Amino acid sequence: MRMDRQHIPDPDLCVLIGNLLENALESCKKHPTESPYINMGCRLIGTRRLTIIVDNCPSEEPKTSHYALLSSKRTAMGVGTESIKAVAKRYNGEARFEWENKIFSASVVLTLPE
Repeated sequence: MRMDRQHIPDPDLCVLIGNLLENALESCKKHPTESPYINMGCRLIGTRRLTIIVDNCPSEEPKTSHYALLSSKRTAMGVGTESIKAVAKRYNGEARFEWENKIFSASVVLTLPE
């Protein structure tokens, strides 16, 4: 994503968006209905804050341990969510993962470099 002189390197964006979408897709594959969904939105706030939100409808509440999400593929913390957090931190932002009303929402806020 290039905006004037501000730039987040493509590998960081690929890690971020790839993991967000991969996690949502894995969750939807397990959904018992024929109409699971993934909604994704991005917004630039001002000139330096980028927000990315991905919502989906998992079939069950995500498992957590000590406030960290556990992987659905193994019995440890999810590598994808930790990668998302690491990219957010690198850009003075944060990543949040929330479950409410049977909707899982992942939101990331980044501060673009000057």
